[in-house]
Order: sequence, then structure tokens, then C-alpha cells
Amino acid sequence: MTDSATRPMVLRLKQCHTFQLCGVAEGLNYLHSKTVVHADLHPGNILIHNDGQPCLTDFCFSPTMCAAIRWCAPELIPPQEDVEGFNPRLTWACDIFSFGNVILQVLSNRLPYYNIGREWHVLIPMRNHRPERPPRLSDVHWEFIRSCWGSEPSLRPTAGEVHQSLLALCNE
Repeated sequence: MTDSATRPMVLRLKQCHTFQLCGVAEGLNYLHSKTVVHADLHPGNILIHNDGQPCLTDFCFSPTMCAAIRWCAPELIPPQEDVEGFNPRLTWACDIFSFGNVILQVLSNRLPYYNIGREWHVLIPMRNHRPERPPRLSDVHWEFIRSCWGSEPSLRPTAGEVHQSLLALCNE
């Protein structure tokens, strides 16, 4: 029999206090320091232990696949005119983009692209548009999320920079 105090509980990330985002960023930074791309970062793949510590799970080991479309980086979406020849590469920057969408969902309590009902319908606006800013989100938080969504992947912050920025935001 497993002790329930040591077994992780599956909770929706939105139920957690936002300071736990720092733990998610720390986990992502650890993965990236070991040259691992998570490749499927979304709230369903973040478990919260009984002690409140987040744990990243369910890594995607396909070099070109992103299963959770609403959290996926736009560079992973094939252009309509060349679906067959499209060969994207998962990178750490893709994880950072996804983490920006996780932060958005945690702070707004809404899915990214919440106004689009069907999952696959999200693909079209995702190529050129980002989710709308929630009305009560502070300028600081919005700018932080937008930095994670940088249109040029190489300009997105690293996981270490994201972690440090979140620590600073949590201490304000």
C-alpha cells in the first residue's frame, strides 16, 4: 500500500497558487539544463504533490510532435500549403512558448484561445495571432507572457530567465 502523503495528487494547475509557477519554471530549467525538451507542456502534464511542489510529467519524445494544440508554439504548426513537406523541430523555445500559455491559463482561469471551441480550429489563428489579454491581468504579467510568446523563437527567454523573472514577480 502506498502512503498517500508521498503519492502525487493530480490537481488542475488553476487550483494552485500562482507561486507554484516558479516551481514549474524551475523544473523546466532543470530539463533544459540536461538538454531535454519537454515538448508537451500544458496544465494536464503538471502534477502537484501533496506538499505543493509541481512535477512535470508526460514528456513527448517525438522530435516533431506537439499534442496539446492550444499550448503549442506556432512554429510547430504546418503551413496549409505544405503539410506533407513540413518538418518542424522541437526546441527549448517551444517549451517557453507553451509555458507562456500555461501562465496565461493560470492567471486568467481560461484556456488559451478560450473563444474558439474546437481544438483544431485553433490552428488557423495561432499562426499569426496570440490569445487575447484577459481584462484584469496586470501590465507586468501580460508583458511577461508576451515575452514567452516571442514571434522569433531565438528571442524568447530561456527557462532560467523565466524562472528568475517569476521569482522576482512572486516576491513583489
